[in-house]
Amino acid sequence: MGKRGMKYGIQTILIILIIVILNAIAQRINFFVDLTEEKRFTLTESTESLLKDVDDIVLIDILLEGELASSFQRLKNRTEEIVKQFRSVNPLIEYKFTNPSQGSVEEINQLRQQLSKDGIFPRNLLVTEGTQRVEKLIYPYAIIKYGERKIPV
Repeated sequence: MGKRGMKYGIQTILIILIIVILNAIAQRINFFVDLTEEKRFTLTESTESLLKDVDDIVLIDILLEGELASSFQRLKNRTEEIVKQFRSVNPLIEYKFTNPSQGSVEEINQLRQQLSKDGIFPRNLLVTEGTQRVEKLIYPYAIIKYGERKIPV
């Protein structure tokens, strides 16, 4: 390998190293750019002001976890983007994704009873799995908990 080959090898290694470092930094930073004309994916000033005024932990329990149809997967992804924006404004905003159909039959039934008491009812969704059509219960809800208050959305 001549000087020229060694030079290209070092440049290639440096470029790869820079890409790896930038990728590691990008994973830690929540950066969002709204390129729509009407700025529909940007938080309004009133929303940011409301979020900044929160002085205690707000837990958002999002009931969109597990195997989801593509439309609900998009809803989950967009919801996660929004709560990450909320969290970037105020770190007291916490969130988690929960699968209400996970656990033992007894645990699932108990959770579903509690959700129905809170006014949260599932959506029936017919999904094709292989050659069979399966009915799944999807809960496209979030439960916002602030102190003793609990609000389903």
